[in-house]
Amino acid sequence: MTEIFLFATMVIRFTPTLVKIYNELTSKGDVEIVFISSDKNEESFKNYFSKMPWLAVPFSESASITSIKGNFSFRGIPHLVFLNGDGNVSTEDGVRLVMEHQAEAYPFSSQRVYDLKDEARRNQSLKSLLVSSSRDYVVSSAGTKIPVSELEGKTVALYFCLSSYTPCSEFTQKLTHVYKTLKEKGENFEIVSIFMDNNNHPDVLEQVLSQMAWFALPFKDEQIETLARYFELRIIPRLVIIGPNGETLNPSVAELIDEYGIEAYPFTSERLVELSEIKKAKLDSQTIEDILVSGEKDYVIDNTGTQENAFEVVFVSRDRDQSVFDQYYSHMPWLALPFGDQRKASLSRRFNVKGIPFLVAIGRNEPIVLSVAKRWGLDGIVKIDLVISMEHIESERAMLLRLT
Repeated sequence: MTEIFLFATMVIRFTPTLVKIYNELTSKGDVEIVFISSDKNEESFKNYFSKMPWLAVPFSESASITSIKGNFSFRGIPHLVFLNGDGNVSTEDGVRLVMEHQAEAYPFSSQRVYDLKDEARRNQSLKSLLVSSSRDYVVSSAGTKIPVSELEGKTVALYFCLSSYTPCSEFTQKLTHVYKTLKEKGENFEIVSIFMDNNNHPDVLEQVLSQMAWFALPFKDEQIETLARYFELRIIPRLVIIGPNGETLNPSVAELIDEYGIEAYPFTSERLVELSEIKKAKLDSQTIEDILVSGEKDYVIDNTGTQENAFEVVFVSRDRDQSVFDQYYSHMPWLALPFGDQRKASLSRRFNVKGIPFLVAIGRNEPIVLSVAKRWGLDGIVKIDLVISMEHIESERAMLLRLT
């Protein structure tokens, strides 16, 4: 029987990986690949297909190509479909399987994939995560090769990041403080950066690494994509904590470090319970001053003159320059934090702001009555009228209490 792989035009990074797997599996004599092109012209098709050691549907057979794609849940490229020897679909999730398990996933049945995942979880270790067939080391900020074996027995954080992404740059500063503090205390804690960059020149990335106090996988290492898929990477920055025994202690602690800093260590489930209890106690007793006052920043600005209202709004801007802020705020009849105020970051963390617009309501005669009053999206289609009063806030609060 022959395994047939059907796939649409591959991204440049994926095709070399598939070539490697194809060459390895064809030695078994029962594997074949058929390239289904999405190229816009025959010249592009020929140029791309020339790098492939397998078969293809001719570019001129546009009707056949359209028909084949219509048989599968084809939404984008790369797309890889596995058919068994009977012509039945084994899976349409071929790209992920190839990147995660490579040739080991053969014959790409659901049972084989389940067995691989189960085995990976049971046998996970620092070496299984960080060592590849061509490399058994990480690199230091000075470019020195450090054997992965020297990190075994320690708590290790895998730091998925982009060198030129502002949220990563800001988080790196906080992570550096946590790292240095833990090292000063003599804790067995290390960090391995995993750069997701594709376009930056190696010299730029080396400069970024030199400013970090810890280790990294080599840039564009083959293991990076495998790790991203293994841990189902969706957002960055992300910090995965691997315990001394090689097991995953916590799959994502970046937000914890954002909020608690060094207090989040050692990132265990027990510590998370303690932090949750501490946070609840603070929420139960916090006041408006706790929320809006930070050091000498104990004020907001007024756009209309001093007034005494039972209800007030404080605008927290996400504008990127002063002129845009001034223009936008000039149409608002309420208060605001000054442009560029450092309290914006702490407020975003405190209320877990993921997008805008975002509204938080705080009570008048008690510390705090509501975490989030209303969040809605402006999509140009759905129209939402929001009328806020103290009665409205109390109604929202009562509703949330019934749901919790």
